[in-house]
Amino acid sequence: MRGHYLGIPKTSKSRRTITIAPSVVTILRRAMKGKSPDDFVFTTAARSTTSASLRWTGGKPIHAGDFSDQRWLPALKAAKAGGFAKRFTPHDLRHTHVAWLIAAGVPLPNIQQCLGHESITTTIDTYGHLLPQGNDLIDAALDAGLGGEKITISD
Repeated sequence: MRGHYLGIPKTSKSRRTITIAPSVVTILRRAMKGKSPDDFVFTTAARSTTSASLRWTGGKPIHAGDFSDQRWLPALKAAKAGGFAKRFTPHDLRHTHVAWLIAAGVPLPNIQQCLGHESITTTIDTYGHLLPQGNDLIDAALDAGLGGEKITISD
């Protein structure tokens, strides 16, 4: 029988505090409705079967197989029905998240921290191709400096 294990993260960088966007808080609050603060947010659905070994009432932590069967595959099927042909993996969501952060101008050290990468090199090697071309930024900074303009660091 498969088990669930919550353990120590792989590396010290894997243990981190995260912030949650207000839009995500709204979704999580809906998912937590009726649950106690120490319950798992995402749990299995109840199943009814004639096999006693496969029968459970639901509410257990989602195992990878449960996630795939109950959430991921139906989402892919709905996307395909809506005309979306590419088949994604859950890990692709991580890459999409980072692409959005880079497009919004989030500094790489913040992205590194968010992802739990031990080294900024890992972040750059994996996502550097998504960064905007730096030559235009360099030229603009040099023109501003040589033109006597004040150069400020944006947040």
